[in-house]
Amino acid sequence: MSILIGIGIVTTVTTFYLGRKGWQAFHKAVGISPGVLTYQDYDAPLSLATLRLQQLTLNKQHLKKLA
Repeated sequence: MSILIGIGIVTTVTTFYLGRKGWQAFHKAVGISPGVLTYQDYDAPLSLATLRLQQLTLNKQHLKKLA
């Protein structure tokens, strides 16, 4: 019985260890530093007027084929 409890504990610790290492490797791969927040200080509040939105241009010939 104690062998099964030992195996369960080792399995649990190994799972948490590998999960944490995988999580850190994922963050490193995508260029994120876990636990580090970067704030941007703006002088004026952000509003929709200050955002630059891209205008999507649609070709009417392509739209006719979809209808």
